[in-house]
Amino acid sequence: MKSYSDDIPRPIWVRYVNDGIAHVCIRRGAREVPAPSAMDGKPGRTQYEYDEVNIELPDRPHLDIYLFAHLDELMDIELAKEGVIVPSKDERIAALEGALLDLMGASDPASKAKFLAQQVTLGRIDAAAVEALPVVEEPVGKIVVR
Repeated sequence: MKSYSDDIPRPIWVRYVNDGIAHVCIRRGAREVPAPSAMDGKPGRTQYEYDEVNIELPDRPHLDIYLFAHLDELMDIELAKEGVIVPSKDERIAALEGALLDLMGASDPASKAKFLAQQVTLGRIDAAAVEALPVVEEPVGKIVVR
């Protein structure tokens, strides 16, 4: 679930251990957001928004190392239980690649076509999926990109 704090949250907080069961709060994706008092245009304080879940698991030696190693996996499992749709690793990579293309100014059809061809060559996407995309003809200089 989304949580808010005035301080940067620690990713892992072992709240307590009772009868061999560790009660742990894990957090991910902290980012600065305007505090409610700052939303009306008045200067306000900095606030952090992040995903937070509480889990219970058997206590073990070096629990903190285990939690750091499996933080994303545990977080995804718990968020899925809450009904939060977590994008897959491939979906996150595709979104990052698209954002990178936009930052590089490669939003024109020729650059996108070149990028898709590279992805097919690298085996990241299926050529049939690219063929299924709708054909858009746009003139780029003297060349028509399909």
